[in-house]
Amino acid sequence: MPKPKDLIGEIRRKEYMLDMELSAEAEEGARNIRGTLNRTLKLLAQDLYSTETHFVLELVQNADDNSYPAGVTPELRFELEEARLSVRNNETGFTVENVRALCNAGKSTKSKREGYIGEKGIGFKSVFAVSDRPEIHSNGFHFRFDASGASPLGYVVPEWLGGVDEESGTRIVLPAKEGQAFRADLLGDLSAELLLFLRKLRRLEFTHRSEGGSLVAARRDTPHGVRLTEKAIKDVFAAPTVKQSSYLLAHHTLPVADVKEDRRPGMETTEIVLAFPLTANGVALATTRPSVFAFLPIRTFGFNFIVQADFLLSSSREDIHRAWPWNVRIREHISAAFAHALPLFKKNDALASSFLEFVPNPADIPDTFFKHAATQIVSRLGAEDCVLGASGMWRKPSEILVASAEFRALFSNDDVVLVLKKRVHPTFVWVTGPGIGSDRRNGNRRRS
Repeated sequence: MPKPKDLIGEIRRKEYMLDMELSAEAEEGARNIRGTLNRTLKLLAQDLYSTETHFVLELVQNADDNSYPAGVTPELRFELEEARLSVRNNETGFTVENVRALCNAGKSTKSKREGYIGEKGIGFKSVFAVSDRPEIHSNGFHFRFDASGASPLGYVVPEWLGGVDEESGTRIVLPAKEGQAFRADLLGDLSAELLLFLRKLRRLEFTHRSEGGSLVAARRDTPHGVRLTEKAIKDVFAAPTVKQSSYLLAHHTLPVADVKEDRRPGMETTEIVLAFPLTANGVALATTRPSVFAFLPIRTFGFNFIVQADFLLSSSREDIHRAWPWNVRIREHISAAFAHALPLFKKNDALASSFLEFVPNPADIPDTFFKHAATQIVSRLGAEDCVLGASGMWRKPSEILVASAEFRALFSNDDVVLVLKKRVHPTFVWVTGPGIGSDRRNGNRRRS
């Protein structure tokens, strides 16, 4: 295995034909190829992401895919100054394969079958939106890229820096672009919610060295869900504020062996996780419109709970490929995942009387791809014992009568059951609306 400095030299020579003697004709050909590739990579780095802050998500994703020493809590720390941003991760450190993948585009050491989130091998290129000369310091490797125009192929060709490892793990240094300074809100996308579906990372920390502000986000797993905590300090003179949020998680496994997808070779099953936000008292908190996740947030599609799945995304990681069979298969199982959460709702008193708040109204889902999933949820719940009647029994929606307070004051539940069973129908009657949830939005409860 080559030494770190030797590996950097080898990549420059063997992959990009630099630092070596070539004939005039070969040098001209190599220069033309480098120019074409460099222009392509520049367009990729500039146009791939709609916001310059997207690199934060890519670095979080990379950190979750890393390996960690036994006994440590995987964490990622951002230290912001006007002139540079340092990112520290307590992973085991870079390997030769990691370095080769970083000095390339579209080449990755990650495999979905091995449980990695990332797949494109281009995520690191997002840092060029904020820095022309990103540095890597890890496991004896000390090198940088130079996309300022001074070096050919600066987006992929490494330059050896030298140095001594200051600590274990990996440190990425992003100097600000020449003539620019980092904004204080550059890391505004950092929040505890980023930790919700990650497999390894359990702690995020942000420190603004110039202003003294900080944010520490942590995740703690519970028997049926996740609790997230954010501790924020605005500046050196401010008292810390603490925010906590809880989510009930419902897991659903679906078959995908018959779905041909080159980016998911050999996979027989995949998983959907629905995360239902709760109040401090465990009641459904359905007033927000959280993002749909593919391990990290994509964007909101109108649901009032979180859908997490291994969706195939656009290169910008900002949208879902709607026509691809893999994503369609996942979408078709969202309703089954919701139905499989019913036992979790029913055994929790606070949720038993409030979880119907999570049932989506298709009219609230503007995206046509996911509107179909919302319609399926409503249809599927119509055949489930999902409404708690006044008798304490769970019934199908069609077996429930919605009664006003005045009606309930005149007739007891037993009286209604007796009359309707004998004179109308052997089951209860439900006053229907546009779909499950319509009556609740008008303030009425379905009680038999």
